[in-house]
Amino acid sequence: MGGWAEPLAVALWSAFALFGDCGDCKPAKLCPAHAKVEADTLKSEKAAFQSPDAAARCKALERAAATTEAHANAPTKEMTHFVATGLADPSLRVRSAAAKLLASGQNADEAIKALTKAAADAGKLLAQGGSKTLASKNPTEGEPTAQACATEVFQALAHYRDDRAVEALADVLRKLPYDQRFAPHAHAIVEGLATLGARNGLDAIIEIIRQYEGYGTGKPYHESLVQMCTAKHLANPPDFRGTGTAAAWQDFFDKHSKELPAKLGKLDSTP
Repeated sequence: MGGWAEPLAVALWSAFALFGDCGDCKPAKLCPAHAKVEADTLKSEKAAFQSPDAAARCKALERAAATTEAHANAPTKEMTHFVATGLADPSLRVRSAAAKLLASGQNADEAIKALTKAAADAGKLLAQGGSKTLASKNPTEGEPTAQACATEVFQALAHYRDDRAVEALADVLRKLPYDQRFAPHAHAIVEGLATLGARNGLDAIIEIIRQYEGYGTGKPYHESLVQMCTAKHLANPPDFRGTGTAAAWQDFFDKHSKELPAKLGKLDSTP
């Protein structure tokens, strides 16, 4: 191969290598080429993350998270840990961006640890404030509300089929104030738990249905469970009938214990 053909082939190979798996990379140890790229990226983006501008900090996290695309089979804890620092940023915009980035492509164990803590922190804020207090805290331009930021965290955590995700989401749901039980962030938790399909999370949903079924409410929770049954091809889910709906779901789950496991296990690397 000669002339322009050789450098063109190298360029094409390099472009292809930017995405996908790397056979020489492991989560605990990247290949020399990718290790250097990651080290350089961490250094530059940690510096960029010091910017007083929230948009610039978001971009720093995005560039850092993107480096795993070249070794998707081996996302590192170090890079994921840096991306997760955005969850504690003063800006809710940055926190939301970090949650979205942690939803996929990063080291699962590190992402779950960070997101479970963020979910617990969000749950405490929601529980302390109540919907009226939180709504009174008007976000600055470009900033999401506290509820919207919490929703991003809950949705990101629900991407991980891991017992820690189930337990964290179920705990937040159980502690939500009554005036938030039907808010969008509550719906995000319910949808996440239904998608994960582990009994601890489903039992948390049933508890809420039981609290409201005597009033003829709680149907949004019921409908999330029906959608889960459709997705999992579980036939003949219970009808919503007010009192007795929760007990009917309990019996239904008992009959489908094979399809709805008590535990999901623990993820280590990628989802």
